[in-house]
Amino acid sequence: EFKDAVRKEKDAVIKIGSGETVTVRVPTHEDGRCIFWEFATDYYDIGFGLYFEWSQVQSNTVTVHVSDSSEEEEEDGEDGSNRKC
Repeated sequence: EFKDAVRKEKDAVIKIGSGETVTVRVPTHEDGRCIFWEFATDYYDIGFGLYFEWSQVQSNTVTVHVSDSSEEEEEDGEDGSNRKC
């Protein structure tokens, strides 16, 4: 749904429910210098994180994964790292 919106309009919006975690993986260009994002909330605080994965990009595909908070805890890396955004 979000990916379809991004294809049609570059300024797409994704609404995230209470207790949900959304991971959006976006391949970057090796000469890239900046990342821009905007977020908003009505009457609530939100947690927001940005993580980089330094690996060779195999595809230019944007991926989106939505999970509830219990899934997030299960998907923590073995080294204790959490790659949720």
